[in-house]
Amino acid sequence: SCLIQRIFGVIGDFVDTHQTKIGSKIAKSLFVVMDSNKDGTLDEEELKAAFGVLGFTWLKDKQVGGFLQRADKDKNGVIDCEEFEGELTKTLRVNLVKLAKKNGEDMGFLV
Repeated sequence: SCLIQRIFGVIGDFVDTHQTKIGSKIAKSLFVVMDSNKDGTLDEEELKAAFGVLGFTWLKDKQVGGFLQRADKDKNGVIDCEEFEGELTKTLRVNLVKLAKKNGEDMGFLV
């Protein structure tokens, strides 16, 4: 429907802000919140927990591991803020759309 297309457009516009100062600041803030042990990196457990809180409950170990592997440019088994920002855009775009579809179906908007 037209409404759904507009919602997906808004999600796309929001995700595209990553290239701006404010978008970078949001990503850094998200990283700090996700870094539950405050060691300056995210491991697989922190990613799993945070994606669950964001509502991305369909992301299982395999998908979270894939995110970590793609983002972990220096291959040290964890990701720092810069690595996180580099992978975040694609993951947010795909999963925010999925979340909107799921919530739309749950609320009866996408029957």
